[in-house]
Amino acid sequence: MSDSKHPANVLTILTYAGAAPFVVSLLMMWLGLSLWFIPADKLFLSYSAVINAFMAGSMWGRLLREKSSANQTIIAVVSNILALVGWAAMGVVSGVHASIMLMVSYLLILLVDTLNRHELPEYYLPLRIKVTLVVVLLHGLFSWTV
Repeated sequence: MSDSKHPANVLTILTYAGAAPFVVSLLMMWLGLSLWFIPADKLFLSYSAVINAFMAGSMWGRLLREKSSANQTIIAVVSNILALVGWAAMGVVSGVHASIMLMVSYLLILLVDTLNRHELPEYYLPLRIKVTLVVVLLHGLFSWTV
């Protein structure tokens, strides 16, 4: 099997590519651009909320594969709360508050992944740490900009 088709390589590419819309929408904000009359700050926060919910939801996949453990209930509740953070950021709160909520959520999801690293492929946690730090930095720049 070629390297580009190996799941680790595909997931690495997709993970980094997933950070690109954050960069693009932040640049659009700085340049005063919009997309189909959607302001760049809304693009940034709505994309972030979707990615946040996706990351929180990915915890469920791990729960379904695990045998019963004490952590399952905690992870299930945390994943639901973090998905709701994304929903709140979509419209209940806005601007800096939404960005900070999402930053904290990304860091909490990373914490859960770190605590459960034994369930993850070896390459995944270092990748998640790098991309999460980039995404959190971009949220910091967003918060500073708005």
